[in-house]
Order: sequence, then structure tokens, then C-alpha cells
Amino acid sequence: MIDVVYQYLEGAAKWNELKYSLRSLEQHLKDPFRVWIVGDKPQWLTNVKHIPHERTPNVWCTNCYDATSKLKLVLDHPEIGNEILWMYDDMYLLRDCKLNDLEVYLAVNHFNDLNHSSSGVHKELLFQTLRDLKDAGKTQWNCETHTPRLYSKILLQTVWNKYLPQDNRLLFSTLYFNDVFTDLTPHIMQKPDPFKAGFYGMDDAYSFKSNNIKEINTILSGKTFLNHNDKGLSVALQHVIEELFPDMSSFEK
Repeated sequence: MIDVVYQYLEGAAKWNELKYSLRSLEQHLKDPFRVWIVGDKPQWLTNVKHIPHERTPNVWCTNCYDATSKLKLVLDHPEIGNEILWMYDDMYLLRDCKLNDLEVYLAVNHFNDLNHSSSGVHKELLFQTLRDLKDAGKTQWNCETHTPRLYSKILLQTVWNKYLPQDNRLLFSTLYFNDVFTDLTPHIMQKPDPFKAGFYGMDDAYSFKSNNIKEINTILSGKTFLNHNDKGLSVALQHVIEELFPDMSSFEK
């Protein structure tokens, strides 16, 4: 049984992403699974396990603290098994997948290839995470790929105990894959990539930008994952997602 975990903050949702993400799971995840919502549970949602969580105000780097707080609730929950598929509401499965299809080691780039002159909170957290991995004798791949990530709860707990990502504001996806798979080389994501299409409101090395339905469908052809942010969620992309997953799932009242 795969435990699919969404961390969800209802006030941050701009559209119906969670509904369509869940529809994509029900349509394409072909191994037995159950869904956990950590955070807010919308009124329309049913047939899921719920772990309540409230954001902690007035802490440094609230988003990172919030994400690691939710992760700690998952690690401490006795009903959650060892196979955890970590999802966000803006991620969708585009083709039929079984567990082995999700056991893929993906990375964006290497620490040496990052733009060290750029700034921002996320970059600061990423740099510190990669420096801690280097100090621990591990590889330093940037694994913030915005794709569904399959974790072993046992190994994730070991990584947590070693790096204390909540206290130190570290990015746990990058921690996990570098620490656990330090002897492996990941697939480096590119554009176009065989695994994911990302829409982030810009046309650059990692992102597509389109408000054309035909073009979007061409971009999505053959991919396993779709991900977007608010800027990349054009009207045309909304329409495509609605067309891909038109049927109500068993998670909707």
C-alpha cells in the first residue's frame, strides 16, 4: 500500500488543483494507495486520511518550516507505512504508473552548476542544504524537481535525524536523494524532458509558457508528470487539465 501524502494550505490555492491532482492519481496510479492530507481539509474532500496542521506564524522562512513540520507529522504517524509518495496539489500523473515507475532519481543540476550570484530565500536554503551534504561527504545534486517523489519512511527518518531539516531550514527532497543514493548519478532534467513538463510562467531552460491548447497537448505528449505554479497556470492549461481529468474521483463529495 502506497501512502500518498499531500501537504495542503487551502488559503494558498488559486484554482481547483487538488481536485484534478487527485483525479490524476485515481486514473493513473495502478498500485493500491490511500491518500493523506496534512494541513487543511477542504469540505468537498472525502475518503482521505487527515492530519490537521496549522502554520506557525512569525518564524524565519515560514514555507520551509511549514513543509518540514508537516513532514515530521508524517514520520511520527503510526498508520503511515514505509512507501510514501509525496505530492503537491499542482502535480499530476499523465500516464499509468506503478511503484517501479516512480522509483526514479531526478535532479535539476549540480551544486557546481548553480548560479551562485543569484539570490532569494529558496536559493539560500538550497545552497545551505548542499553545503551540509558536502560536509557529510555526500553528493550535491539539486533535487528540487517539483515532481512526485517516492520516499522510504525508514530512510527518511534516518535523514531527518542526521540533518534536522526543521531546525536548520533545509530542503528535505535534496537531502534525502543525495544522502540515500549518494553512489548513483541522477537523471538530469532538461527541456524538453522525458519525465516532466513544467509551466512556470516563463519560457526558459526549465519552463514552458503557453496559452495555446494544441501546443500544450503537444508538450504533454509522452510525459509522466505535469507541474505548474500560479504564474504558469494559463487559461489554456486549465482547460487541458480539465479535459485530461473530466470525471469526478472517489475523493470528491
